Amino acid sequence: MECNVFEIAVSESADLSQLRPELLQHAQQCFRCSGLLEDFQTIARKARKLASVEPARDLWGDIRAQLEREGLIQTELRPAAQAARGVRDRSADAVPAPRLVHSAPRSR
Repeated sequence: MECNVFEIAVSESADLSQLRPELLQHAQQCFRCSGLLEDFQTIARKARKLASVEPARDLWGDIRAQLEREGLIQTELRPAAQAARGVRDRSADAVPAPRLVHSAPRSR
């Protein structure tokens, strides 16, 4: 197994205790990947010990306001705000976006 395959598999793993046997075997034989696995295991172990924190109720509002101030986003007006500012509702003028339709392959 190549180290880059190991790195990708370990970094995408949701549960390091469920790694495929060939990955574990590679880690046992490769000093570099063994260290990487130990690092991920340490991170996972420490993350489980972290307290659960609820974000402040206005967290998104604060983030959005900062992004607007920096000009990184522009918030669209809601219908009530549009009416208050004399903006006409243009939703009836909108062209519907194309939809992706997935069909199962036909059996022969």
